[in-house]
Amino acid sequence: MSTDPITFESRPSLKRPVLILAFSGWSDAGASATTAVRYLTEQLVATKFASIDPEDFYDFSVQRPMVRLTEGMQRQIQWPSYDLYYEAFDGIGLRPLAPVHLRADTAANGDINLSWVRRTRIDGDSWQSVDVPVGEDNESYQLQVIAVSQLVREVTTATPNWIYTSAQQVSDGATMHSDEILASAGR
Repeated sequence: MSTDPITFESRPSLKRPVLILAFSGWSDAGASATTAVRYLTEQLVATKFASIDPEDFYDFSVQRPMVRLTEGMQRQIQWPSYDLYYEAFDGIGLRPLAPVHLRADTAANGDINLSWVRRTRIDGDSWQSVDVPVGEDNESYQLQVIAVSQLVREVTTATPNWIYTSAQQVSDGATMHSDEILASAGR
């Protein structure tokens, strides 16, 4: 085995990387896995950052290089390869999902108790739990009170509820907007 079978063209700095991998051969089911990964690589215009020398990893008596004829009837050898690509996104997909099931209960004194249900992109598909996991170090929401396209009040709360007092309502005369805040992506 050679000393370092991987050759880096660059070393990208990635946040929360996700690996998508496909192997050719008998487990590739009609080349579906390798075609899907190739399609993603091409559509995302991914950048190659490393390759692995196949010499130490392929049994060339079982998997032979592919020989193709070009338009000029020249033979072209295509060796098996391990190429690594990356695509960095701007984080929009990491932003939190908007809270749902907003509820406003008005108390006898005119205060409005606003409550909502948080949603998550992280392990939020379990049918077993009553509430989805926070997925962050802490739970945090930002509420904005807007009147005639002007921000009149901004509140941050650590719980999925907030009391909008009657005194605040009179002072603001406004509508509401809320977002969950993620430490990794903002709101």
